[in-house]
Amino acid sequence: MTQARILVVEDERIVALDLQHTLESFGHEVVATSPSGERAVELARAHQPDLILMDINLEGKIDGTEAAEAIQAEMHTPIIFLTAYTESSTLARAERSAPYGYLVKPVETRALQATLRMAMARSRAERRVRQSEERLRIAMEAADLGVWEWDAGESEFHSLGNLERILGASPDGLSESPNALLARLAPADRAAIFNALERGEGVQTTVRLMNSATEGGRPVWIDFLARFYTSTEGVLERAIGAVRDVTQRQEAETALKQASLAFESIAEGIVILDADRRIIMVNDAFTRLTGYTGTEVEGQDLEQLLLGRRPGDAIFHKLDRAGTDRWHGEIAARRLNGKHFQAWMHVCSLTDTDGITSNYLVALSDVTALRESEALVRHQAQHDALTGLGNRNMLSIVLARELERQQHGGNGFALIFIDLDGFKLINDTMGHDAGDLLLVEMASRIRRVLRASDTCIRLGGDEFLIVAPEVEDGPTARLLADKVLASIREPLVVGREQVSVSGSIGIALCPEHALTAEDLIKAADSAMYSAKALGRNRARVWSLDMAQRAATRLRMEQGLLRAIANEELFMAYQPVVDIGTGMIIGVEALMRWTSPTDGVIDPGRFIPVAEDCGLMEYLGTWALRTACEHAYDWIQSAAPHLRVAVNVSARQFQSGDFPEIVARILNDTSMPANQLELEITESVLQQIEQSREQINALKQLGVHVAIDDFGTGYSSLSVLKHLAIDRIKIDRSFVKDLPGAPSDEGITEAIIALASALKVALTAEGVETEAQRDFLAERSAMHAQGWLYYRAEPPERIAALLASGPQEESPGNTDRGR
Repeated sequence: MTQARILVVEDERIVALDLQHTLESFGHEVVATSPSGERAVELARAHQPDLILMDINLEGKIDGTEAAEAIQAEMHTPIIFLTAYTESSTLARAERSAPYGYLVKPVETRALQATLRMAMARSRAERRVRQSEERLRIAMEAADLGVWEWDAGESEFHSLGNLERILGASPDGLSESPNALLARLAPADRAAIFNALERGEGVQTTVRLMNSATEGGRPVWIDFLARFYTSTEGVLERAIGAVRDVTQRQEAETALKQASLAFESIAEGIVILDADRRIIMVNDAFTRLTGYTGTEVEGQDLEQLLLGRRPGDAIFHKLDRAGTDRWHGEIAARRLNGKHFQAWMHVCSLTDTDGITSNYLVALSDVTALRESEALVRHQAQHDALTGLGNRNMLSIVLARELERQQHGGNGFALIFIDLDGFKLINDTMGHDAGDLLLVEMASRIRRVLRASDTCIRLGGDEFLIVAPEVEDGPTARLLADKVLASIREPLVVGREQVSVSGSIGIALCPEHALTAEDLIKAADSAMYSAKALGRNRARVWSLDMAQRAATRLRMEQGLLRAIANEELFMAYQPVVDIGTGMIIGVEALMRWTSPTDGVIDPGRFIPVAEDCGLMEYLGTWALRTACEHAYDWIQSAAPHLRVAVNVSARQFQSGDFPEIVARILNDTSMPANQLELEITESVLQQIEQSREQINALKQLGVHVAIDDFGTGYSSLSVLKHLAIDRIKIDRSFVKDLPGAPSDEGITEAIIALASALKVALTAEGVETEAQRDFLAERSAMHAQGWLYYRAEPPERIAALLASGPQEESPGNTDRGR
């Protein structure tokens, strides 16, 4: 028998001493005796006895049963009651503390010894159970398990471990059946468990909890293990199971699946290497990118595979030199078929918990198309889309390079400015497609005569620039310019027409003429305008007087802009007379400009400037509206049959909405359409189809159309055949030397005969002498205008002339109209 340490609680001292003597005779140790319940609790705490002999009736405030309950609740010490009472009430009170024995005094020695022995055996067994439960509890906590059991007989639900924490709350209402527990599972996961419950089978699965989530809002997952026991009639009698929170495992598996999916589906080629930089794994994108499969490259050196170089010679050398765990950059990689491609590579090293590199991760993407696109964008940014020559951006780069080289002791260079003569006429009359073909051909010709070191730029429109390095003097630059001019002059076929253009070239030298890009361009531009002014088809080297002329032209352009803003422009009108009677039958509207600073400015000076700087369409519309307003007043007041002629520029006529503009002005001013005559030069009529459309649209409005300066342009007589022209105007250049100049007489007579044959009206311009008038009258020329009759007059003077009635021939004057 195992010896025990025993506490004796007995209020009768003699009985207590007797018990102590007996217990010690059995070989036990009596650690203390106590007459009261309160003292018994204190001694139990102090001595931690193996067993307590407890009398029920004791001194003090609490009896033995109450003291026993307190000791059991706190220390689980085995207690044997000793009492002289056997009443039911006493037994009931004693039962509450679950005593290990109940002996009625006086106690027989053998009964005491047997009871002690059984109590100690039970205590040892319960201690082992408690230890086992403790081990189980620790194991469940370590495994994060929650164990549950439901017993139909007791109709109770029992749980151990972390069940409450895993489920998120106490399983209220689970005492009736396990359905309350199963109701906490997601609906999709319940069916299989309920089916197993009905069959009395076990189930093991991973399920999701209802209405439960982690702190980050992610769902909670549990492993659910259960066994259901049913009676022979199929009634559930018992269920037992365990749950474990596997949310982190589930999330890790999900993340692993996602990573695996990303690994296989990402567009970049991914390579995983071991610590020795040998390939472990590649994804499908790597195979598509390089042509190598995973089995072909496993264990190989990545650098040797892609670069064909010694290991450590490139990629990882850069990684090591970077001094970090990652490097990225561009490499020239090689595919399985030997072809090379530009690749953007990202390399990072992965370390273990000790900081030792365990793996390398390499990401590879093909940037060949990107680099080609960037090269194309750079090319487009520096080249003209139409001709393939350099553009303004390239001009800036080349000039900056040459200027820097010259400033550091290098040779000078020439800047050659080219403007095509006659291009605008072809572009306006034959259309933009024809103009583009001409520009492409001119660009090709210029490029063919240049040296490899020269750079040709299309500045815009029909303007080109050549930067010629190491051309330092005017004669050398002129030789190059003459080659360009000769190439430009060669005829070419555009559409069905053979055309020819020439060029006007200006040359500026660095450092002789300018030291900055802006000044060089200005100087070459000035020289080009000088060449154009001297008759075109020539080259001029810049000089100081050219700069002065360029400044004058700039002042003219700026002055013209101010004139428009300040309303300095006005309309004058030159009467047109019947050559037989001298009576006024119409007027020609002529634009005039009187500057507050420069006085009267000749139209021959400012009209070309307006055309060059793009103001002519605005001025033409303004002139047409003003002339119609004046003419309407004269028609209403004094000259009901008066015709007003207005000049139309080529650019204005070729604009697609010109007939609409005319219609709007006629409507706004109430001008009779059949008394408006629009004068166009024959140069704008060479593109017959487009001209026919415009003229037909004007004719539908009722407007008349005249060809101004007939015979001085480039069109053939077939223009008159195909277009509905109402009037021809003989240019003053043919009238000037009449009579007496055989060639002018012949041309004039031919034009008069042509007008008569085609039944179109005829007006002679620039009639200055009576002899000219008589020559024309004898040949039935119908109308005339010039200083022999009237000069160009302001609107109020024209109103007075018309109000005075039919006019006799007026004295000559010196104003030649335009």
